[in-house]
Amino acid sequence: LEATGVSLGLLINLAGFAVLWISAPWLADWLEVENGTLLFRIALLDIPFYGLYRVVVHILNGRRDFRTTGQMTCAYALVRALGIVILVVTGSLSIEGALLVNVVASMVGLLLLLPRTGARSFQPTLIERTHIMSLALPILVTDIGIQCLLGLDLWLLSAFSTPLDAEVRGNYVAALSLARVPNILTFVLASVLVPSIAKSLSTNDRNGAVRMV
Repeated sequence: LEATGVSLGLLINLAGFAVLWISAPWLADWLEVENGTLLFRIALLDIPFYGLYRVVVHILNGRRDFRTTGQMTCAYALVRALGIVILVVTGSLSIEGALLVNVVASMVGLLLLLPRTGARSFQPTLIERTHIMSLALPILVTDIGIQCLLGLDLWLLSAFSTPLDAEVRGNYVAALSLARVPNILTFVLASVLVPSIAKSLSTNDRNGAVRMV
């Protein structure tokens, strides 16, 4: 299951990377982003690394190795924060630099997780693809809906109000991020509960699963 998950995740991320890389000029024109092709393509470099990083995090969560995933999430966040601090101190803060910091953080996070995951999880195979895809597709649809809802307010503000200048938009996004802190706490609980409940059900400990729910 783990090896198939890694193989599927890598293939899907590389396919998405290729499609978006080719369509970057069109996206830049459609969204009217200045220097957008370059910005999109720098951002896209993060897809294979972050995608694989998230797969490996979920593998370790499935093993209930929450300490490692917690530590690596902190390390990933610290690399991002440190990268931005370096950009600010050196006077080279830019959108391009911030996007590159994201890529570096994902690479570091993935490299730190690899020793704890083990080589067996990275053997190329798609043997469990049908089982995984049947579970993944409903989650995919749900996540797309959630992501659309999270961006709906900004889209509506842009569509139905006078154009927002960069400072107003920045302040709004910052306030929104702070307001979503409770969501982060809920996400952490879900990351622990889902594999724990699955473990209880796999050992026929239905009472334990019910108690956790």
